[in-house]
Amino acid sequence: MGEARLCLCLAEGTAEFCVLVADLWQGLGLGSLLTDAAIDAARHLGVRRLLVEVVAENVRIIRLLEKRGFVFHRDPGGLTFYGEKTLKP
Repeated sequence: MGEARLCLCLAEGTAEFCVLVADLWQGLGLGSLLTDAAIDAARHLGVRRLLVEVVAENVRIIRLLEKRGFVFHRDPGGLTFYGEKTLKP
C-alpha cells in the first residue's frame, strides 16, 4: 500500500525522507499518516533537519509537506524541488 523511509545521518543530525503510496491507495490519507509517523520517528531519533527531493509535477506531496512545515526551493533546471524541515526536540 505504502511506505515511508528515513535515511539517517545522525552525525550531522539530518535525515533524508521519502514516502510512497501505491496509486490505488492515494487520496485516502495514507501518505499523511506515513509522513506524520516518519516525522515523529525522526524527532525521537534526534534528527534536527529532514530533507526531501520531489519531482516538480508531484504537487500533492509538495502541498502535504508544506502543511507540515517543509520549505521548498526549485533547482535551477526546474525539474526537482528540494525541501527541508527543522525539527524541534
